[in-house]
Amino acid sequence: MIFMNGDYVPEIVKEMSQNLPRFGDGRINYSSADIVPTISIIVQYKGEILIFKRSEELNAYPGLWNGVSGYLDEVQPIKGKVFEELLEETQISKDIIKLINFSEPFDFYDEHIPCKWVVYPIRVVLKQKLEIKLSWENSEYQWVIPKNIKNFKTVPSYKKG
Repeated sequence: MIFMNGDYVPEIVKEMSQNLPRFGDGRINYSSADIVPTISIIVQYKGEILIFKRSEELNAYPGLWNGVSGYLDEVQPIKGKVFEELLEETQISKDIIKLINFSEPFDFYDEHIPCKWVVYPIRVVLKQKLEIKLSWENSEYQWVIPKNIKNFKTVPSYKKG
């Protein structure tokens, strides 16, 4: 199922916001949680997608390739979190986005962390191909043809979304 827009707040985020502690800035603190809702954004331009190598400084999956991702750690419409993560990690702003598709979330359990990730996959199509400005969360990026993803060591759930 494709959601028509991102103007909804996932129920799991509402529940977690009532049951988990908060950081000083008000975001939900998932450090003790065994279920964590996230977004995974695939950025596309024509026949290529943008992938990122995660920083060695990150706790989860350092050095592996992924799309733009982030915790759903605020009670806000999911579309707002998409814009926030894109701007924060890549400097891609709303005005360069041509289309956004929101897909049905899926669960992914990782016994190594251990954690059940509830992943909300999102596809963002750009109006033009950009030079990306990375935040500290990623060490490099590449534009690739989707069939070549198999040549990269990705986070476990990436190829699922």
